[in-house]
Amino acid sequence: LLAFMALAKTGQYALARYGLNFSARGVVQGAGKTDVAAHLPALNLLMVISVVAAGLFVWNIWRRGWVLPVIAVGLWAFTSLVIGTVVPALYQQVRVEPNELAQERRYIRRNIRATRAAFGLDGVRTQRFEYQTDLDAPELERNAQTIDNARLWDTPEALRNYQSFQGFQTFYQFANADVDRYTIDGTLRQVLVAARELNQADLPSQTWVNRRIVYTHGYGVVVSRANDATAAGRPEFLLSNIPPEGEIDLRRPEVYFGENLTGYALVGARQRELNFRRPDGREAFTRYRGRDGVRVSGFMRRSAFALRFADWSLLVTGQVQPGSRVLFHRDVRNRVEMLAPYLDLDDDAYPVVVGGRLLWVLDGYTSSGHYPYSQRTRQASGGIPAGVNYVRNSVKITVDAYDGTVRFYVIDPRDPVLRAWRKAFPGMYRDLSAMPDGLQEHLRYPQDLFRVQTDVFRAYHMTNPTTFYNKADLWEISRDPGTGPVSFDGLGDVEPGPTTTTREPQAAASVGRRIDPLYVLIRLPDRPREEFILIRPFVPVSRGNVLENLVAFMTASSEPEDYGRLQAFVIPPGVPVEGPVQVDSAINNNVEISEQYTLLSRSGSLVVQGSLQLIPVGNSLLYIRPVYVQAQAGQQLPAFRFVVVYYNGKAFFAPTVRAALARFPEFSGLESGEPGGTGPGEPPAPEPGEPEPAPDGSLRALLDEAADLYEQAQQALADRDLGRYQELVDRLGEVLQRARAAAGPAGARSRPGPTTTRPASEAGAARL
Repeated sequence: LLAFMALAKTGQYALARYGLNFSARGVVQGAGKTDVAAHLPALNLLMVISVVAAGLFVWNIWRRGWVLPVIAVGLWAFTSLVIGTVVPALYQQVRVEPNELAQERRYIRRNIRATRAAFGLDGVRTQRFEYQTDLDAPELERNAQTIDNARLWDTPEALRNYQSFQGFQTFYQFANADVDRYTIDGTLRQVLVAARELNQADLPSQTWVNRRIVYTHGYGVVVSRANDATAAGRPEFLLSNIPPEGEIDLRRPEVYFGENLTGYALVGARQRELNFRRPDGREAFTRYRGRDGVRVSGFMRRSAFALRFADWSLLVTGQVQPGSRVLFHRDVRNRVEMLAPYLDLDDDAYPVVVGGRLLWVLDGYTSSGHYPYSQRTRQASGGIPAGVNYVRNSVKITVDAYDGTVRFYVIDPRDPVLRAWRKAFPGMYRDLSAMPDGLQEHLRYPQDLFRVQTDVFRAYHMTNPTTFYNKADLWEISRDPGTGPVSFDGLGDVEPGPTTTTREPQAAASVGRRIDPLYVLIRLPDRPREEFILIRPFVPVSRGNVLENLVAFMTASSEPEDYGRLQAFVIPPGVPVEGPVQVDSAINNNVEISEQYTLLSRSGSLVVQGSLQLIPVGNSLLYIRPVYVQAQAGQQLPAFRFVVVYYNGKAFFAPTVRAALARFPEFSGLESGEPGGTGPGEPPAPEPGEPEPAPDGSLRALLDEAADLYEQAQQALADRDLGRYQELVDRLGEVLQRARAAAGPAGARSRPGPTTTRPASEAGAARL
């Protein structure tokens, strides 16, 4: 028995040699100098000694004494302790550490090469971004689509508007809003999309028939322009209402499968399902005609499902008839996990309207923690777990929102892990060419993967072992520049870093929440047209975030012909370019903008800053940030107020990006409205022969009227009279347009004086 145990240990030593590929003893992960020069020979010697010990144990069968076993065990223990533990530790301390770079150079080079390959960074196109400050109006016009598609809506603010204005009933909810792009009137537009899903927690009545038979599905999709807002500060819808109305074709609006949808539904029962409520208040019913579901007509199946769901009403109900079926596993992520538990799934499933149907799209990852010499990640990123050192976005998965059909499409056929799964499950995975027409145009490079890649690239853009070892050019993802509600007590405060009591010198480390990757529709400097990309900026690593200047930004393309193309644009050394946090500070230090924030906050509103977008235009950079206001009490509904544009040390705000750009002296020739119009929130230009807008004399009356309309609208909202509320808000928008015209040009508007009391009209204006 002892001989067999010794031989088993021999096998363990043999395999442990390959485990050195994942060693963390050296500067980087992977076998280092000590592992190769000291630990590997020790393992080889221990293999020999364990075989010798096994032979001595066998010999002792005939010797029948204690001498040979003691010699075998003693020699083994001595070698394991001294040769396997003490010698490698001494070698590391005496031989390697005093001259670490020279000793570890070749192993650092292996780690860099392996890590870049394992995370798909070996194909990153790195190029200098020759930053210039000579941007002019003609260059902006050449990049008009980039400017016009700048986002005015962040997903949280849009989502709350969707729920308020498009929820209609308590049993509908919008779980998430996702950024996508659609071709509208022949022009590619960036949009926000959200599916109107079933909210079972807020049904009008929680009877068994209602929960399982009547209320079985959500209905429709809301699509709004990401770059537009109404005069009242609401999203501009391209597809909305029940039944769906708008510029996008949706012929099958029922949502039987969605996000966070639990439990089961009984379809094909005697009682029909509620489809939607008509505008006149009447109910429209339907019956499920999809292919999904398991028949429950027989007693044994009803008993089995009653046991499965611990719901005995299913066994005794009289609603079941021969065509009745049960739908379950209706959460799209859970549904895919049941079919492919070996894939890591992205946390964010997003809806796409294509071919008149609604499809959910998910990203599937293959990952591993055993890629030799590659550096492991320290934290999870959405659906990608922590501790992996290899990841690929190999699969795009679609789930039909009506019948639950799941399809797997291979987007990275070279991935060896996926090739193995394709052999194990032939016929399950389809080539990308088999994807329905038009769907490829809506594929997105996943944020979870891009977040991991940029986190790794901040160190692994350095390919020279000496530079890498010295950390001479180490980057960090830029801190989040104040996205969210504005705090007037601690705006721009730096989050404290970890404290330490050691007197040893510490490496520089940045602290604070990092900025998230952002989807934008822009034209990059070297590209012929606009592309839907992810972008994330880098700043230098510095203790206490002392250095916040921009050093580079990285992009990932979602275009079908260039899907997954990674580019890094590096600012030349010595060229000062303001980073997101510095721009945020400059915006908040701008007197005109800070006055707006202060006035809005004094009126009982909460000022909310949207995401700060980095927009490259030619060889220059614009920063664009939307600003919203919402009530601090009651219904906290964000309304778009204005957009701030920052360029070359100056910041201006206006209702549109073009109008803000037109206020810059260097862009004086730029048209302030949208092409062919005046842009969202801008007053229409007077027709020829029409009298000019009235001067300030009528402004007080208009503001009084607007304040009255606002009060009436709030009362209608409190009474849940959404029709009346909609009418009053529309009228309020018209009055505000007239008030803007009455106020005259922006530069001619008077600022409020330091009086302690204000007329009712001024108070109403501030509240608005």
